[in-house]
Amino acid sequence: MKFSSTDFILIFLSLFSLLLFGGFALISFHEKERRAGRVATLFTLSTLIIFLAPVFLSNTVQMIIIFITVTLIMVFFILMLIPIGRPEHHLEQTINKIDERDVIFSRNQLVPGTEKFNTYYRQHSDLLLPDNEWRKNPGLLSPNAAFYEPFSFSATSASFSTLAALGPFADGPINPDEVALNPQEATLKIKALAKFLGAMEVGICELNPVYIYTNTGRGAGTYAEDINLDHKFAIAMTFEMNHEMISANPMMPGVMETGHEYVQSASAAVRLAATIRNLGHPARAHFEGNYQVILPPIARDAGLGEIGRMSLLITPKHGPRVRLSVVTTDLPLIPDRPVVDPFVIDFCNICQKCASTCPSKAISKFERQKTNGALRWVIDPVACYGYWTKVGTDCGLCMRVCPYAHGSSLHHQVIRWGIRKSGFFRRAALLMDDIFYGKHPKPRKVPTWTSLDPTK
Repeated sequence: MKFSSTDFILIFLSLFSLLLFGGFALISFHEKERRAGRVATLFTLSTLIIFLAPVFLSNTVQMIIIFITVTLIMVFFILMLIPIGRPEHHLEQTINKIDERDVIFSRNQLVPGTEKFNTYYRQHSDLLLPDNEWRKNPGLLSPNAAFYEPFSFSATSASFSTLAALGPFADGPINPDEVALNPQEATLKIKALAKFLGAMEVGICELNPVYIYTNTGRGAGTYAEDINLDHKFAIAMTFEMNHEMISANPMMPGVMETGHEYVQSASAAVRLAATIRNLGHPARAHFEGNYQVILPPIARDAGLGEIGRMSLLITPKHGPRVRLSVVTTDLPLIPDRPVVDPFVIDFCNICQKCASTCPSKAISKFERQKTNGALRWVIDPVACYGYWTKVGTDCGLCMRVCPYAHGSSLHHQVIRWGIRKSGFFRRAALLMDDIFYGKHPKPRKVPTWTSLDPTK
């Protein structure tokens, strides 16, 4: 059989389709995303039929198929160049400091009937009734919670016990014999050490005082004491959360992975801060349960990502599927540029998957509002935490369904690149995400090793 030039074009298009959709199907099955794998397989077979069947038909049919395909490709690339949905965006900085005692995790530690409890709610009487409602629920990691499972919850409790044990090491004595380091050398060494300690990405910024809590609400310090942190720089680190574990959210593997990455991020921060103190410079680690600063805006200022609809940091490579820790210090360093990413904001504006799937309806479906001097989305912490106290996990459903939170394969990275480059691509990517993963994606099966009962 003699092949014509149109035959070769159709064969090339079929091979490209096989690479594009067939490769994505294999990746999806490897990631245990069965729906995406099945849909990608269907796309692969359909396009192979469309491109290969005309090889056995007339030249006219072949030319029609090629013309339609080339036209669609050209239209796609033209639309890629049209500046759709590019909102004006600047670095949003809040105005007033926040008291850590007002954070819901600090309020959770208040014991009813104690003087500390009574004093706080005398000053915040509007919070007493809503807070007492979630106090009626079993609680996070409670044996009576809806999603309780003894093995994974025990492992998670062990992680939080480890975090509590690390608390006293957040700060410590400073070596009186200071080692002189120029800012450029110090920056390179500190970033390299942070990655050696397990950080995925590292960024540095000048510490904005507005992101320092006014008073201690929990952790190693004394409750209600003033926080006097005058460090000049902040070193922010991200730690990737396991895709398979997070894909089971809101079930127990998610909170198990949360606890694990909190320990990893805390350990790295404690050791990094101790290293800086050993070099003769003040440094403090900030990690889960031992914060004196607010991490997401600091990580954004350090160039690691943008704040999304769910109020979490959206990173370029893994979306919100990260945990953070920060080290503040006076060691002279060179700051990175803050992230000003209107494309994440635009994507969050049109997506709303986290808001529409949130079981507690705690995430806003509206555009950002001016809050404390900055445009931002604000979640309802009482509704969010109230759901946690019912199911016993930290939910994380918003993180699981976020299109930015998919795996790290080449296909996903190309899609993330396209999202940053084109408003049309962002809208097309969202449509394809709905097709491949579903508008309301179902949680994946719990990894059997995380449970004493494999059926859970």
